[in-house]
Amino acid sequence: MMIKSLILTLLCSFCLTTTHAQSYFRQCGVQLLTKQDGLSNNTLTGIHQDKAGFLWLGTDVGLSRYDGVHFHNYNLIEKEPRSLTHLYETSDNLLWSRITNLNQIACFDKMRGKYLPLTSPAPEVLQDILDICVLQDRLYALTSNAIVELNIERNTDEIRLTAQPLTDIKAKVVKLYNNEDILCALTADNQILLYDIADKSCEYINGNDLGIAQADDIEKIHLYNNNVWICGQTQGIICYNTDTKTSRKLNDNSQPSLIQNSDIRDIIQIDEITFIIATWTSLAAIRFETDNYLQSPFRIIELTRYDSYYDPILKNRITGIHFDKPNNVLWVGTFGRGLLKLNFKGNEINRIPLNNEIRNVESIEQDANGCIWLATEKNGIYKSTEKSVSPYLRFSLWEKSNPGNHYCLHKDKNGELWFGDDQGSILRVNPTTGATVTYQPKPETADSDVTASILKLYLNSQNHLWIATEKGVMIYNHQTHECIASQPYAKEFKEVTAMCEDGDGTMWLGTEKGIRRADREGKRIKFTGGYEKEKGLTPGKVLALYLNNYNQLFISYSDKIIQIDGKEKTVSSTMILQKELSNGHISCMIDDKNGNTWLGTNAGFITVNNKNNASYTYALPESYYDVCRLNDGKLLWANSTGLLYFEPRALKESSSNRRFRISDIDINYNKVEIGAEINGQVILDRPAHLAEHLSLDYHNNNLILYLSDLKYGTSPNTVKYRLLPTEKEWKTSYDDQIKLSDITPGKYMLEIRPSYPLDKDEQITRLSISVDRYWAASGWAAAVYILTIIFVSLLTWMYFNRKLQRRQTYKAKEIKLKEKLEEETEIRKEEEKNHQLRDQIRYMLAQELRTPLSLITAPLKEMIAHTGFPESFLQKARMAYRNSISLQDICNQLLNIHQQENYSPQLNVAPYPASAIADTVVRASYELLNVSPINLHYDKDNKINTEIWIDRKKIIFTLSNILSNAYRHISYSGSIRFTVNTSTINGKDFCLFTIEDDGKEMIEESSVIFLGSDNYNPPSNRLHPELGIEIMKKTALAHHGDIQITQEKNKGTLVVLYIPLGKQHLENNENVCFIEPETLVEDSDKAMITAEDKKQQKIASSIIANPIDSPETKLKLLVVEDHADIRLYLKVLFSSTYNIIMAENGEEGVRMARKEIPDLIITDIMMPVMNGFECCRILKEDLKTCHIPIILLTALTDDADIVKGIELGADDYILKPFNPEILRTKVKRLIKSRVELKQIYTKLLMPSVTDSSPQEENAETVTIEDPFITQILNIVNENLQNQEFNVKKLAEMLNMSQPTLYRKVKQLTNFTIIELVRGVRLKRSAELLRSRKHNVQEVAEMVGYNDIPTFRKHFVDFYGTTPSTFNNKEEAEDKK
Repeated sequence: MMIKSLILTLLCSFCLTTTHAQSYFRQCGVQLLTKQDGLSNNTLTGIHQDKAGFLWLGTDVGLSRYDGVHFHNYNLIEKEPRSLTHLYETSDNLLWSRITNLNQIACFDKMRGKYLPLTSPAPEVLQDILDICVLQDRLYALTSNAIVELNIERNTDEIRLTAQPLTDIKAKVVKLYNNEDILCALTADNQILLYDIADKSCEYINGNDLGIAQADDIEKIHLYNNNVWICGQTQGIICYNTDTKTSRKLNDNSQPSLIQNSDIRDIIQIDEITFIIATWTSLAAIRFETDNYLQSPFRIIELTRYDSYYDPILKNRITGIHFDKPNNVLWVGTFGRGLLKLNFKGNEINRIPLNNEIRNVESIEQDANGCIWLATEKNGIYKSTEKSVSPYLRFSLWEKSNPGNHYCLHKDKNGELWFGDDQGSILRVNPTTGATVTYQPKPETADSDVTASILKLYLNSQNHLWIATEKGVMIYNHQTHECIASQPYAKEFKEVTAMCEDGDGTMWLGTEKGIRRADREGKRIKFTGGYEKEKGLTPGKVLALYLNNYNQLFISYSDKIIQIDGKEKTVSSTMILQKELSNGHISCMIDDKNGNTWLGTNAGFITVNNKNNASYTYALPESYYDVCRLNDGKLLWANSTGLLYFEPRALKESSSNRRFRISDIDINYNKVEIGAEINGQVILDRPAHLAEHLSLDYHNNNLILYLSDLKYGTSPNTVKYRLLPTEKEWKTSYDDQIKLSDITPGKYMLEIRPSYPLDKDEQITRLSISVDRYWAASGWAAAVYILTIIFVSLLTWMYFNRKLQRRQTYKAKEIKLKEKLEEETEIRKEEEKNHQLRDQIRYMLAQELRTPLSLITAPLKEMIAHTGFPESFLQKARMAYRNSISLQDICNQLLNIHQQENYSPQLNVAPYPASAIADTVVRASYELLNVSPINLHYDKDNKINTEIWIDRKKIIFTLSNILSNAYRHISYSGSIRFTVNTSTINGKDFCLFTIEDDGKEMIEESSVIFLGSDNYNPPSNRLHPELGIEIMKKTALAHHGDIQITQEKNKGTLVVLYIPLGKQHLENNENVCFIEPETLVEDSDKAMITAEDKKQQKIASSIIANPIDSPETKLKLLVVEDHADIRLYLKVLFSSTYNIIMAENGEEGVRMARKEIPDLIITDIMMPVMNGFECCRILKEDLKTCHIPIILLTALTDDADIVKGIELGADDYILKPFNPEILRTKVKRLIKSRVELKQIYTKLLMPSVTDSSPQEENAETVTIEDPFITQILNIVNENLQNQEFNVKKLAEMLNMSQPTLYRKVKQLTNFTIIELVRGVRLKRSAELLRSRKHNVQEVAEMVGYNDIPTFRKHFVDFYGTTPSTFNNKEEAEDKK
């Protein structure tokens, strides 16, 4: 069937060539292969195809193997290149050829990929080879003396040839010809010898009788059946029949120039009546009407005569031809122009050549009658003359078309044809009736802005004709002959390239700037785009639109396809060039009968399976412009050379029935030769296509596998592959090769198949690959060597790059420091901004608080002075008054700081006594010192009268601020020492103002460098900020002094202000102005209150943290609080009800709790020495104190702090300021609930002799709701009879440690775990004794006692009677 289809195509071409039509070369796949494609040399001296399908070529420099994609060259170069001709193969995979001009032969081993040396007992024979041939797997050679058979003896590295003359041949032979079973030879006396190898018989044909003048004229002799075909240089072609002994010289009177008196290089039989002829100048086909070649008429088809490109290539250059029948490929060797491939597609593809006048076919359709219509760009409309499609189909110009017009064609759903031309006219054709209707949209019915040359037509489901012109789009009602809507082009696009309607009736337009959805809105048309950008794609020119059978709209571009769901109107998928698409420029699309979509590209077809989006490429050399589905289901395509058609299913099955072979392999981008080493390893010991396994070293793990299906198509195949077990999904390659990079050590199976399989497992090519680990491949010695090299290389590298590394390090540090500086600058700016905002808020808050504080302080002062109030009330009033004065002091400090914020460097300096300045500062705190428990130690009798030159206001502010900070350090309760003295430092005299407190809290450390250093860093610690430190520092430095802050943990803070004596350091300073000193006036109402002047004992005695003796009936309450007034207030609040124990910090609180075992603890969180969180944790983990309820009373409001307190075991969390009534109620409730809980557990868990009612026991058992206690009771009950059951095993069952178990049970029940377990056992024993079913021994064993005395002792302790008398005692009590 394949050959017959080829014959039909050749005959069709014959008809065209005789009418000066285009060359047949344009109707088949043609490819010219040269050195640029990898061929070793452009001069071909021989062609041979082996059984595997590889093509072997003899060239001027040796052999080349071709697989349809890649060339592999095996050059034969000794001192100079050697040309090989007459290629033959024997069954032992040896290729034999004759070395031109040397009278020698060459032997190439295909399995080892190299030429083998030849030896012989008679070496002179190997130097006298004039010609060779292979018959029945035997090698024959022509020497100057005779024809000899060369017996082949194969050794390891050489071939030994032994010559055995054919003694039956007596004539002198000058040439040999290979014809399978018959040896054809040409003798010196102009005779043709036919020698039968089997029976060794000879038959001679006289050349003179055939019209051959001399033997040198004969080029080729072929024996097909009983006919000898003789190709001569001057005699043309002669056919001789060995049966009838008659001959015929082929002459074509109509075209004598084709074969008559031509140099015929070769002739190949295609089938019984068809031959391909190669002359020195051209190619031709000859077809006989019958197989009686001596009498049958014939036709000759010259294939290249009218081809302007290939005719010069072949002219005077054909050296040989070979026909590949399985693939229908004709190979033509040339002299200096390379290898020509003609791909005849057999019965799958049929071509219809077109006359030269039919150019630029843009649209094709088939009507209901079977006629084909062609719309061309400038040549009018053509219609087929026959109603059936065949390679002989002819076309004629339709009588109603204008040859000079450009036409577009549309076939509607009713089968009618619509033509639009560049004059704005529309022609409607009914193929059934032949009726035609012309429409010419008139100016009064059509928008003049869109009336122009018609580019596209489409009749939608509403029977409205959509028309795209050069100026716009219109919707035309062909029934009423009116334009119902129109829209001129705008800036968004200027051309419509395609139109289509989806299944819902929505119109889609393809433009030069992407896809647009078109919706009619009254008389206008609205365009909506942007679908490409949804997927991040660039809108480009739309080449074609097509709606497939699944309501999926295909939009093709030059480099991609997108699919829009016709129902959802959204992009459903994309296909990108070089990813999902092998070729681009898709100009037409169509569905076949099976629902597959076919795409016409610039290099063949692509078929898409719409069920799984799998695609397959059919590579052909032409570009395809349009396609239509014929009435019989075949697809008809218009391409750059004419028309072609095929049955989709037959083409798919034929193209898919293939299997890839690995033709070549690259390792680390080096081509692998058979037996050659790559990085010290031999990769192949046989040809790559025969390899089943590759074993690779660690460093040979980069592979490129070159593939071929040996079908010799015209462009690359699409390949699917996967590397098991790491890759489960198939990958795609479009260039006939697979790249595997950096394969990790392991064992793999590479599977390769075509991209569109027919579910046949035999299509899969498999290659197992193993990559060895580096250590296993090299061994210990090599490992040590490599490690040594690495170590030495590393040392060398370190030595020579040390300077470079240092430079890079310095540069990196510089960049890092620069970035850090910029970051710190930004942070400083942000901090300054936040600081200003905080100061503004602080100032507003302090200013607004002064008025309400005055209204609070004054009435409180009067209440304190009134002696008629109860002492308890006066204590609370004094406490409130003290705290209001403290708050007033803080407000004054904040206001003073804010007033100094806008610091001026100008100093108004005057001399003042240092003691007077200190007195002024102390007097300012009169009221605060008078009411607060602050001991200020200030020596009044030994004041120094040293004069200091200062700005009075700024120094007084500085000292007052230091003193206010000291008050806050001690929380307005503690000792402060204020001294003034002089000292000499580094040879310079200073006046020192020293303020020292005993506050325990850590303050913010200042990185001040002593005495005027400029390297001052602002503080970063925010534990207890020193207010006004920045202003105080500036003031001290402005006076050429300094300020120093030091602190020792739990001892206090020391602040020293250094002021230089004299004024020399202030002279010649533009910021210093010397003024007269102001008079310092003492306020008689504000005396200095020092520790010696105050009667502090009464106040101090009220806050001493000692236990208070109370009657034993009162419950104990422990208050842990560092603030004295809070302690005092809580004492006053709870002293009437509870015994109050007080502690100043967490450490003291833990100690007091362990000693006193209070009933409840109230603790602050933020305290010195130990905070409240740590105190709570220690108490809850202590077995002695874990049951004590704890209330956290704090000012920390963050949710994280509350959660942390609850997680540590606190029973409640109360925020300051607190409501005293709520606090009192919560304390009462916690103590009461804890007492009640313990009473309940005591009643339920501890046995009693009165617990005789089972109903009561059951009722009481229900009240145990704690899941933990319930779980313990269940485990104990389940293990009552287990004598080895103990507390350790119980803890393991509960997944907790024994201390945790002890603590938790003690906290919940007030029992130890041993008491709890013993109580459960004894209670169960009482129940068993009441039942009177068991004796004492049995009961003891049933509750886990193996020792009767121990059981009796425990029973008596709990019930007051022995187990034996237990029931009697209960009966006696019941009678009472």
